[in-house]
Amino acid sequence: MKTLLIILILIMPQVLIAEEIKVTVSGMVCSFCAQGIKKNLMKVPGVKEVIPNLADKTVLIYTDEAVTVTDPQIATVINDAGYGILETSRSSNEKVN
Repeated sequence: MKTLLIILILIMPQVLIAEEIKVTVSGMVCSFCAQGIKKNLMKVPGVKEVIPNLADKTVLIYTDEAVTVTDPQIATVINDAGYGILETSRSSNEKVN
């Protein structure tokens, strides 16, 4: 079992996540809204993962360390999709997938 785990770790692609961005979105009221926001944010260069949370109306955005994702980029995507931003916060998260 240990050998299998070691092999899996060695062959799995590893991505260093540089930052976690939490955005509180106004107008995100259904799963269709959340998936639309996710789909559009995933097109932003440097965005590696997007996790919408409908219950608290937030979106977690995980970015690549090699590319800077700016607040104006995020705001443009969310606003162009017809939603607003109430709050944005950032934290380093260096997690390996």
